[in-house]
Amino acid sequence: LNPKFFESFEFETELPGSSDVRIRVWDFDHLGGLKDELVGEAVLDVEDRWFSPVWQERFSQCAPIEVVPLKLKTTKAVQGELEVMCEIMPAAMGELWPVSKVESIPARKYEVRMVIWDVVGAPNGDPVEEMSDMFVTATVPGAACDQHQDTDVHWRAKDGRASFNWRMVFPIEFDPSKPELARIDINVWDFDPLEPWKARELLGATTLRQELLDEIDRVYTNTSPAGANASDEQACPFGQCSLPASRHGCPACRGLAGRSHTGDSGCCSQPRRGS
Repeated sequence: LNPKFFESFEFETELPGSSDVRIRVWDFDHLGGLKDELVGEAVLDVEDRWFSPVWQERFSQCAPIEVVPLKLKTTKAVQGELEVMCEIMPAAMGELWPVSKVESIPARKYEVRMVIWDVVGAPNGDPVEEMSDMFVTATVPGAACDQHQDTDVHWRAKDGRASFNWRMVFPIEFDPSKPELARIDINVWDFDPLEPWKARELLGATTLRQELLDEIDRVYTNTSPAGANASDEQACPFGQCSLPASRHGCPACRGLAGRSHTGDSGCCSQPRRGS
């Protein structure tokens, strides 16, 4: 489970003094007959941060996204992680600096274009003749129309080599809260023309995940939803913080790199093998 909250709270304190902020995550009892169960607790030491020279130098004007462990007193095992941003400032500055608005970035539509050029080093589907009738399939979870596309068949491919030069187009809607869906699953198959009803023989498989996330990040950074160049004030594409790109430098945002046009060339018009 990876729930999102995007809630902000504001507290006043005196430093040095009481400085521990305790954050508890609970499992809510929907039945009403039992007590809510504590999942874990995280502690932020405000005093330790405020009086740290490193904090003052790097984060006094721009708080980072921190990942802190959730713990229980009854076990040493970590119960999960909490992503939190802790801004600290003098009370007088707090009146002039409103609480940062942290919210999720809505899903956006993109078009993924991919070309299957060649397959090299695949095993032979027919070990007797040492060849394969090879084709490639690609699947993008959550694609707007046909999630599954395949190339034509390279008949009698020898030495594990096949050429396709096959273009695939996937309209997708990318939800930053579900980066696990940003992937392309690619399979290489051996097709049997004499018994096409039989299960295909899988020759190999791979998944493009980080490559797709990097491309989404590149497109989001360089273009606005209307297609114009984005300014330095563009928000983080992964919904990690509300600070504009020119201000936020948090490792969580930078480390994630965790958006359609359709027409005659869209995936629904792509010819399918056997049609």
